[in-house]
Amino acid sequence: MLKWLSQYSNIFEPLNLFRYITFRTGGATATALFFVFFFGPRIIAALRLKQGKGQPIRDDGPQSHVLMKTGTPTMGGLMILSGLIVSTVLWADLRNHYVWIVLLVMTGFGAIGFYDDLLKVTKQTHKGFSGRRRLASGELAVVCGALIGAGLGFLWFNAPPAQIFMGDTGSLALGGALGTIAVAVKHEIVLAIVGGLFVVETLSVIVQVASFKLTGKRVFKMAPIHHHFEQLGWSEPQVVVRFWIIAFVLALIGLSTLKLR
Repeated sequence: MLKWLSQYSNIFEPLNLFRYITFRTGGATATALFFVFFFGPRIIAALRLKQGKGQPIRDDGPQSHVLMKTGTPTMGGLMILSGLIVSTVLWADLRNHYVWIVLLVMTGFGAIGFYDDLLKVTKQTHKGFSGRRRLASGELAVVCGALIGAGLGFLWFNAPPAQIFMGDTGSLALGGALGTIAVAVKHEIVLAIVGGLFVVETLSVIVQVASFKLTGKRVFKMAPIHHHFEQLGWSEPQVVVRFWIIAFVLALIGLSTLKLR
């Protein structure tokens, strides 16, 4: 929306900055980060009030989860979604169809995730391209910037001991956004490389379920696979930091593929 200010650069030359995607991407990141910082505590307080018992904890999961995570609210994706939408509307060129596609996909998946999260909490309570195409898709950098800012804001409140968890509201929406962006910029295979951890996590669940159904035996101590490592004795911070390192390496591998085309 703010891009229209560049039309008045003949009156005030610094307004010409709003023409550039790099400037608006930085603005989107900062805006989303500030939005989540400012409204995050209010969102957490409202979710804690509504959810009561908070995040459902598996009885067969790591004992650290029972001790440290009981009562922590979920649906933290609302923080990311709200920050992302506000920041994108302000900084992205809303005439760009890719921007609207990503926002609509995220909103749709977010609604599905919100409903799924709500059911879980309720259940627990009851139980206890071309040059032109490249130019268009380039505007998605602003959306990605907003996404990064909102994500960093969420991590501020998610840092141990977490005040809020992601849940399906955010995870489904973020997955939908990543997939849509990958299709828009024609890098679907690169997404599978960069997001290799997501692939491994999903496959671990598929393998675990299939093995148990067919043989009655479990391949992993617990699925998804990050719980397997916790059951082996890794602390949660160890799992998180080591997964960060793997994700960083996969991101570098994904970037290196740009030289292969």
